[in-house]
This record gives sequence, C-alpha cells and structure tokens, in this order.
Amino acid sequence: MAGEKPAAAFGFLSDDNEGEIRGLREELVNLGLETVVTRSIRKPTSRHLDGFPSDLIGAFDLHDLEADRYRRDFLLWVAVDTRLRRQIKAAVNAPASVGPLLGYPSCCVRREEDLHREMGRAFATAVIEAAGPDGKSVLAALRNDVKVTVETSGHANLWKTDEAYPFVFHTACDSCLASSESPTGKLNAQFQTLAAELDPALQRTILEMARLEVQFGRICSESDDKGLSPETIDSETRQRLDSFSETCEGLLDAFWDSSWG
Repeated sequence: MAGEKPAAAFGFLSDDNEGEIRGLREELVNLGLETVVTRSIRKPTSRHLDGFPSDLIGAFDLHDLEADRYRRDFLLWVAVDTRLRRQIKAAVNAPASVGPLLGYPSCCVRREEDLHREMGRAFATAVIEAAGPDGKSVLAALRNDVKVTVETSGHANLWKTDEAYPFVFHTACDSCLASSESPTGKLNAQFQTLAAELDPALQRTILEMARLEVQFGRICSESDDKGLSPETIDSETRQRLDSFSETCEGLLDAFWDSSWG
C-alpha cells in the first residue's frame, strides 16, 4: 500500500514458510517494490515480567531462546523506500511493538501492549503456580509444554473491529470503536476507498470476510463466557466454526481465481 502505509508485512499460516516467502518476494521485487525478509515477530516473554524473581525471568528467557533455534517462519515486508529497511529489522528485534512502524494509531498500539502485558504476566503466573516457584521447575515445565488456563480481557475487540472497521489491519481500542471519526475510523475509510479503486471485487471480498469473521468471533466470545475451550465446545458449535473457516477459504480462492486466473 505505497502512499497509504509506510510498511506492510506478509506471512503464511505455516511453521515453515520460507519457500513461500521467497517466492512472493521475487514477484514483488519484479514489480519494483522494496522488500525485507525477517523472522516472524516473537517478543520475549520476560519483557512484561518486571517484579518477578530473576531466576524465573531467566527460565522464560532461556526457553524463548531454545524455541527460537528451531523456528522457520518468516515475514515479508514491503516498504515505501529503502530507508525503512533498517527500521524494520530494528523493530522486529526490539522488545517494543512494531505497531507504529505499520502505521497503527498510537492509542491502539498502547491498548495492544497493555493486553500483551496482561496476558504475559497471567501466563507466567499460571506456569509458576503449576510448576513451582523456582527457575529449574519452571524451565522443565516450559520444555514439557505444560498446559495452563489463562483468563484475560479484551478479545472481543477483535471481532468488534471487523464489524466496525473491516479494512484496517490492527485491533481497535475502545476509544476508536466508539467513534467513526477516531484514528481507526479514518484509516478504515481511507483503506476502503483504496480497495474500491483497486478492485471492487477486493472490496466485496473484504466485507464478506469481515461479516463471517464477526460471526466466528461472536461464537468464540460466547464460548469463552461459558468457560468452554476448543477441546470442550459442543459438536454443533465446532461444525459452525469449521463451516465459517471453509467459507472464508472459498471466498479467498474465488477472489484469487477471478483476479489472477
């Protein structure tokens, strides 16, 4: 989105996407676009564990380092000019959010960072309660992929953003959701106009995808409110969720076939 966003990132839902990323990069380079390939973003768990004992923080850091050795998932970045290449690499490796680099509103970036902090501290606390209050026990539990239950807030904003602002790439904060004149509201209007100018079929596909994702999100929120997990939801609900996923995949396939076929 040159002229609309300073940078954008593309990934694939795969633990080993290097081949797909390299192939897409070649296509974009042939179009004259500036690209950067980086590892997928994995911020350290310990960045939100201030106040925790140092041996426990060390256990989380060591586990993150061990897990990072086997990662083969990458991101492909597209930038408006070459000067952003260094900023992109620095942002991916830094503890702070990459939201500002992607053009997200500062209020939404702060809200997302607050949510990550809440989730990170809740996860660490749950692991420590399950494993014991010493670093060796925590590290062993993490290596054994201990299962813990973590309750956090704010997930409904995902589908509420799809409902109110289907053309943006971030999750809106409560303030932005309350007004179409908010920073997110203005970005949504800007991107909707761009989509319509590029391809009306693209605009229609995004709107239909958002409609399905809202329904998906509502079901997930209702299940969370009932204390249900992906393992404990009833078969009818699971079938509805699977149906939404299949419909979304069909919409994307139809769009790509009409655009590139």
